[in-house]
Amino acid sequence: MKINGNSVLLCAVLLCIASCTPDKPIGPTGPATPVDGRQKFVGVYDVYDTTSNWLYEMEISSHQGVTNMDSVFVANWGGVFDLYIQHDDGNTTNFLNLNGQFGIEDHEGHRWALFEEFDPVFMNGHLINDTLRISYLKDNIAFYVADGVPYFRQSYREFAVKRDWE
Repeated sequence: MKINGNSVLLCAVLLCIASCTPDKPIGPTGPATPVDGRQKFVGVYDVYDTTSNWLYEMEISSHQGVTNMDSVFVANWGGVFDLYIQHDDGNTTNFLNLNGQFGIEDHEGHRWALFEEFDPVFMNGHLINDTLRISYLKDNIAFYVADGVPYFRQSYREFAVKRDWE
């Protein structure tokens, strides 16, 4: 039987492939490090309306819950509210449930009904790159007489842009 050059070349290639092994093991070598899903939202934001006019400054920080429910603390939402929003540290999505509260007090002590407005086109509550989209309704119909203020109801669409220099 005559050995031809192609079969020798094929044997050499198969021998090289079989003898190659990686220097380091492939895959995870230890337990995965847990990631706090709230950290992507933490920071100082400049908030703009839909025509790019600056409105106010807002800050989001993480807050350890008393029970197993963690949250973020939003300071100066709407320029007048401070509130906690439930967001578990294991939740790594880019969605922050910006649902307000009924009877929340503003910085002047007036009570409001503050609610998220669902808007699928605007994508309320989604963090896209460094921009958090905020859509909400501010209404005081249940409280304006007792608080001695005029009736007020307004819908808002805002963009909160995270500052990268702080």
